[in-house]
Amino acid sequence: MSHYRFFVIETYENRGEPSNKKVRAKPLPGQGVSPNLNVECSTAMRESHPPGTLFKVDCKVTNREGTPFLYRHFMWPYEVLTQEQAKQFIEHRFAKQPHKNERA
Repeated sequence: MSHYRFFVIETYENRGEPSNKKVRAKPLPGQGVSPNLNVECSTAMRESHPPGTLFKVDCKVTNREGTPFLYRHFMWPYEVLTQEQAKQFIEHRFAKQPHKNERA
């Protein structure tokens, strides 16, 4: 997957991960990528909002240095979402299509 697309990510406090970043970000589940992926993004974006903030960001899966992660340029715009907006975005963008035998 080498193209950019929108994901909803959530910030969290770094507690014991091997990183000097005090606030990290990860994608929410249900978007076609592991929710355990780290997100390389703007430190200012992460630290100017409380941990647990949800963002809609344009990024791509990359695999530098052997570990996959989501990458986005630190200067790109982002959108802060509510829990409901995040849920609606994921349900709309990543809804599972019915199997052929389940279609009307």
